[in-house]
Amino acid sequence: MKNTALRTATVVIASTLFLAGCSSAGGDNAKATDDGFELVNQMPAATKGLDHTLRWMASEPPNIDPSFTGLGQMIYSNMCENISMQLPDYSIEPNLGTIERPDELTYEITLRDDVTFWDGSPMTAADAVWTFSRQLDPNLGSNFQAYIYNIAGVEQTGEYTFTISMKAPDVMLEPLLATGFGAVHSKAWGEANPGKIGTADGGLMCTGPYIFEKWTPGAGITMTKNPNYWDESRAALTEKVEFVFNDDPTSVVASMVGGDLDGGFDFSLAALEQLKNSTGTVTFGPSLGFWNVLFVDVPNHPLSTEQRRALMLALDYEGIIKGVLKGAAEEDRALTPRTSWGYSEEIYKAAWDELDGGRQDMEEAEAIIAEVGLPDEAIVIPYRAESPEMNQIANAIASAADSLGMKAELRAFPQTQYSQFYRSPEAREAEGIDMYIMNGYMDAIPEPTAWYLNYITGRFGHIFNVENPASDEWVSEASHTLDDDARAELMVKAQQYYNDEMLMMAVAAPYTRVWTAQGVTGAPASDTYRVWAWAAAIGAAE
Repeated sequence: MKNTALRTATVVIASTLFLAGCSSAGGDNAKATDDGFELVNQMPAATKGLDHTLRWMASEPPNIDPSFTGLGQMIYSNMCENISMQLPDYSIEPNLGTIERPDELTYEITLRDDVTFWDGSPMTAADAVWTFSRQLDPNLGSNFQAYIYNIAGVEQTGEYTFTISMKAPDVMLEPLLATGFGAVHSKAWGEANPGKIGTADGGLMCTGPYIFEKWTPGAGITMTKNPNYWDESRAALTEKVEFVFNDDPTSVVASMVGGDLDGGFDFSLAALEQLKNSTGTVTFGPSLGFWNVLFVDVPNHPLSTEQRRALMLALDYEGIIKGVLKGAAEEDRALTPRTSWGYSEEIYKAAWDELDGGRQDMEEAEAIIAEVGLPDEAIVIPYRAESPEMNQIANAIASAADSLGMKAELRAFPQTQYSQFYRSPEAREAEGIDMYIMNGYMDAIPEPTAWYLNYITGRFGHIFNVENPASDEWVSEASHTLDDDARAELMVKAQQYYNDEMLMMAVAAPYTRVWTAQGVTGAPASDTYRVWAWAAAIGAAE
């Protein structure tokens, strides 16, 4: 028996995002949004490869190991392929293998028998089992640990077949097989190069349309076309790609406008008008991303629950969306954005309407403070120094606090230090921060459960440090509930809990954005660039 509920969910979200709008770059799926933007899943197809190396904007990642999410995803997705493939419209189809479900606890996976790694060795079930067993090792510290706790085991059953067994019914595994978790790496190479997968001096050994060539720390990563790629219809159009590391927004835009870069995702919106007026093209697409503010160590937080609620109500969301994000975002109210509703939209919508986040109400905010009083301490608001948007959002929070008579301290941190705050209680405590501004995304999985699982008590995302057994139970049960409506009912309870306890503030849900140089096309405009080989589709417009 196949998990038809999950397959249907994927199709539904693709339809939902498609109807949201599309892009100035054209395309058959183009529609305008109510706020005047156009969103598209992908730019018009390229007709041939570029006659030069494709140079793409990137931030240097800590690694390009598919076991980890983050900055490396948009790079390794072009080299390491997944069991299933998620397309720019968020639909999922078979890729390296097909999945059958004889019962609710069993995934039987049959791999293709015509796929080879870059070194010419055949990909077999032994490679897949080794890869997944590595992912399951808690010592690896994979970002996917929050999703895979329900896996009972992985067993090879034939040369090209293997089985994943679950402890209980599960809604996460099948879509995860279309992300980096589902990527298959060479067992022989991995065993010969222990500890080097995804590192600058190790690289990768995968099956994708591009081959890892080199990683020059501080400069960039280069990959070259795989001449023996197994799927000719999806072979890379352009011979070589260079990911150019640069975290300085001003310098990045200068490189784009000056002709040193061919493209980049999610560039600084401060440069939006400049890039719109350049010879290149700015394209917007749907996204499962969000700007959230997570309150740190709530039991010891300088603000009480009601003081946090007052701060939430004092924040100028419209100003942030129109000013900071240049209108390229929509209202948000919960831990996950509306685009995450891949099923049971009526249930999510009704619950969403009851949430009091995402709207400014100074009268109510002032009334709360008049009743409960002001905090004794200043709140420490950290932000990532390299992000103009985060800087401005941090200032908007400080302004909201000031409007209520609260004291606030703004503190800038470099990206390398700031990113540690999300995972490390020690790092947060050392700097005394009181919140974490998060520009996050949901790994292209349109399922609220996927994100809430990170925040169950004891897991790395549980930045709030609050015991919440009821919410933990709702989210955990939802992850095992295959019926869509029943799962949605559980998730909106958890959603309401986060609202009632004021554990976070939803700020906005941004659109994906991509800039491409004149004559360059084929890039995805949705945030699925983190999970499929998007660079292979980029080439010349004519």
